[in-house]
Amino acid sequence: FEYQRVLGKNLSLDELRLGYDTVLIALGCSQPRKLGIAGEDLPGVVYALPFLKSVRFGQSQALGRKVVVIGGGDVAVDCAQTARRLGAEEVVVISLEDDSSLPAHPNVVNGAKAEGIVFRGAWGPQAIRGQGDRLDGVQLKKCVSVFDAAANFRPVYDVCQTDFETADCVIVAIGQSADLSCLADCGIARAG
Repeated sequence: FEYQRVLGKNLSLDELRLGYDTVLIALGCSQPRKLGIAGEDLPGVVYALPFLKSVRFGQSQALGRKVVVIGGGDVAVDCAQTARRLGAEEVVVISLEDDSSLPAHPNVVNGAKAEGIVFRGAWGPQAIRGQGDRLDGVQLKKCVSVFDAAANFRPVYDVCQTDFETADCVIVAIGQSADLSCLADCGIARAG
């Protein structure tokens, strides 16, 4: 273990290779995935893992009365339950999948519903709306399918069917990706 050393900052790839024939770099997925929609940078929009981490370490959260969580997995449900337990009066989970095909475990979903959390399946975020420092909510579009015929993630929307969900806070919980910046800092070309 090399404590307080960061690959590409104070630890070079050459130092890491010393004495070894093979070096495996397993970075994990620590960066939140972005929605890539308008309004995602508005105040009041937070990401799942930083939100849960801040709660874990006792940092206060100003969520407001109504929280919308975007995502359908176990982490999204965890965020919804955490927001509810922190005092949000209303929590709504928006997912591309309908209720019968949510990626979250059914027991987790049932537990959240028992706490009063509402699930709105088969909807996707089109934009996050707000004015200045005030968040208004999420513009939604109907999701008619999540996967294509080859089972690839390729959502299809009916943009004629739209809705709006008001929110004081939006938690984005659609997964994580790897932070590969240290590879560039080490001079390693990124494949793909």
